This record gives sequence, C-alpha cells and structure tokens, in this order.
Amino acid sequence: MHLTFTTAPKSFVVKHLDEEVWKATAPEADLEKEIALDYPDEGVDLQFHIEWPDDAPVAALRARLTDPAGDTHEKSVWGKGIVDEVVTFP
Repeated sequence: MHLTFTTAPKSFVVKHLDEEVWKATAPEADLEKEIALDYPDEGVDLQFHIEWPDDAPVAALRARLTDPAGDTHEKSVWGKGIVDEVVTFP
C-alpha cells in the first residue's frame, strides 16, 4: 500500500475488519508499506482514521493498493481535522 497526503497528518490508522494494519504518528507525506490482507474477489474495505493538523486546510489522502493479481487500485479521502472513512477497493 502506498499513501500520499497533500498535508502531512498528525497521525493515521488503517484498519481492516476492525484490526489495525498500519498506524503512524507524525508521518511523512509519502509512505509505502507491505501489508498482508485477505483479498476476496469482491474486494476489501479499509477504514482510514486521519487526524490532520488543526490549522491545515482541506487535505487529501491518495491510497494505492495492489491486489494479489498485481493490479493497483487508487482511492482518495478528503477532509479537515479528524476524518474517519471506509473505502472499498475492488
């Protein structure tokens, strides 16, 4: 998984089936990590909990996830302050 933020967040957590698969405090704006997930044919739901700095303008996260077949899927999450959003990757 590759995450790119327009504004570096204070912290973020990525969950799959209510389990944390990636968490960071004061991360850089561009990160990549290999995570192990069950990836059924119907796709996966990932929950993104992001806390952007209090004075930050509306910001975005671009999440790119590569499935077991090697295809990359891209989704975005936009918000300000604290955002908690579930995104489905096909």
